[in-house]
Amino acid sequence: MKTIETEIQIDTDISHVWNVLMDFDNYPKWNPFIRSIHGEQKTGNRLMVDIKPPGGKEMAFKPEILILNPNRNSDGRENYSSMVCLMANIFLCWNRLVTTKPDSFTENHSAAF
Repeated sequence: MKTIETEIQIDTDISHVWNVLMDFDNYPKWNPFIRSIHGEQKTGNRLMVDIKPPGGKEMAFKPEILILNPNRNSDGRENYSSMVCLMANIFLCWNRLVTTKPDSFTENHSAAF
C-alpha cells in the first residue's frame, strides 16, 4: 500500500478550519481540484465528490464516511477533529486537526491506496 502524507502548522482556531473543511459548497472557491462535494456529513453516509485534476479528466467518487469526529477530546489533553473516508474500497483518505497550543494546530492529511 502506498501512502501520501502532508502536515502543516496553522495559526488559527481549530474550529474555524474544521468549519471550512466541512463547508462543501465552497470547496471550488479555494480548491480548484474539487468541483463539488454533496452529501450529509454523518458517519456511514456516502458523499458525491466530483474532481478534475489539472490537465486531467473529470472523475466522480462516492466515498463512505467511516469516522467523523468534530472537536473531540481524545485523551483529555489534545483537542482534535478528524474525518476518514473510504473510496471504492481501495483508497483511504483522512484529515486530522490536532491542537498544539492555544489558537494553533497541526493539520495532518493522509491518503493510502
